[in-house]
Amino acid sequence: MEFGFDGASALVHIRDFHPDALVTDLEMSGMDGLSLISALRSSDNPIQRDIPIIVCSSKVDNQTIAELRKLGADAIVPKPVNVKLLAETALRLFKAV
Repeated sequence: MEFGFDGASALVHIRDFHPDALVTDLEMSGMDGLSLISALRSSDNPIQRDIPIIVCSSKVDNQTIAELRKLGADAIVPKPVNVKLLAETALRLFKAV
């Protein structure tokens, strides 16, 4: 498991570490979660482009959810995070791969 503290450091970790999935927030300093998802989904690198993305956020209004789906987020888990729901969501995504 690797941790990034903003979108830019997450991109570096994903490039170097090749994780099986990404769990991200939307509200981060510097590069926010929306920009991170957009950068990943538009990448020429299939490892980055196809990584399953779970967004954990307090912003779960209809507009934000629609934007996340349009950008290619695979799942949204509302904050405060229910660990059981997060684990079930991750398992569901891994079964789909």
